[in-house]
Amino acid sequence: MHSLKSLSTSIAVVALAGPLAVGLFTGAAGAASLKETVQAAIGTYPEISEAAYNRYATERELDQARGLYLPSVDLQAGYGPEWTDDQSFDNKWLTRKESRITIRETIFDGYGREAEVERQQARTDAAAHRVRERTEAIGLDVVQVYLNVLRNREIIRLAEENVEAHNATLGTVRDRFDGGQGGIGDVQQAESRLSAANAALIQAQRDLDEAEIIFRRLVQQVPADLEEPAAPVAALPPDPDAAVERAQTESPDIQLAVADVDTSRAELRASKAGFYPSLNVEVSGSMNEDIDGVEGHDADFQALLVMRYNLFRGFIDRNRQREAAARLSQTQARLNRLRLEVAEETRQSWSAYQRALARVEVLDGQTLSNSQVLSTYRQEFDIGQRDLLDLLDSENELFQSRTRHVTSRYAALFAQFRLLASMGVLMDALGVEVPQSTVANARSSTWSLPD
Repeated sequence: MHSLKSLSTSIAVVALAGPLAVGLFTGAAGAASLKETVQAAIGTYPEISEAAYNRYATERELDQARGLYLPSVDLQAGYGPEWTDDQSFDNKWLTRKESRITIRETIFDGYGREAEVERQQARTDAAAHRVRERTEAIGLDVVQVYLNVLRNREIIRLAEENVEAHNATLGTVRDRFDGGQGGIGDVQQAESRLSAANAALIQAQRDLDEAEIIFRRLVQQVPADLEEPAAPVAALPPDPDAAVERAQTESPDIQLAVADVDTSRAELRASKAGFYPSLNVEVSGSMNEDIDGVEGHDADFQALLVMRYNLFRGFIDRNRQREAAARLSQTQARLNRLRLEVAEETRQSWSAYQRALARVEVLDGQTLSNSQVLSTYRQEFDIGQRDLLDLLDSENELFQSRTRHVTSRYAALFAQFRLLASMGVLMDALGVEVPQSTVANARSSTWSLPD
């Protein structure tokens, strides 16, 4: 389950790696959309590929289980010298030649075959849900990195404007000092604030470098033009209860846990097979020559209905059944726990989304107020009614509030995508085509013996 992250500060960047088709971000016309970025990243991301291959391997185990319904055909052949010394033959050597073919078909095995097929069907679906879970989680991380790059680029723009404003202020202060209207202390104060503004710009550039490096690790391309995504408002639920209700049915974590319960249920059924007899049809025939000291050809054929029934196996079957029953209880308890955790995470995502929107609204007003204060202070400073320190403080406060506003705006946008991921519908909301390996239909599929 994707871990919850605080939205009160800047969007955290998750370091992930994943290749992307060359030319999507560099050398391509237009800006790369969020949908294109996520689609490309999940297409070849190693962790998703790992889960997809596991799903494929598990499906081959299902094919093996279905093979239990087919007959077993064994061929045995032998050729070599044979020495016989008994009451009939005295020190006789022959070249022994033998061959046998045996065909076995299981008629009844205590419902073990049925249980094994059901178990592998559930495991195949569980593996598919794991691919889906990884796709949703990686997709959300791609969204996070994508927004983080956009956010840092916008903060750099603000930092550059802040440096320009401090440069202008320093120029004004120097002109006043040169004209005998100010002291050297004012010049030094303005220079100090300019240095701080430049340091903030350098830090913003460092943050962007880090975000773009991580982005490059994820998509194996330098992010060029990125398109700010629209808020997925239409895909959001109307209230937290609706979000939780949908998460209970759509969350890949819960769907995976349900498949695990079905797997354990099938294992319990399989554990009961040992209490039943098995019934097989066994047809065999042999053709031999020069065996057991007798020269010449020898052949036989038999067709038997064979019953085997174990009467005692050291209580292994009974304890296997008890183990399977306990495993079933364990997976059911895990499912119940995950339902609670998914509900909790979904409600927390909803709360983070609502609080992030409220914070943006507050910072809208604060940024506007700080802009008005700076304008007023600058006018008053120009006519000598405002100290330099007040002007410098107001410039810094405006920069800080604008930076917080940008961070909160992107945090609110990310919170909406995180809510969708908590419900397990992020890929659907983005319109991203998920891998075929996410399809979980093994338990609902019909199957017949091959012709």
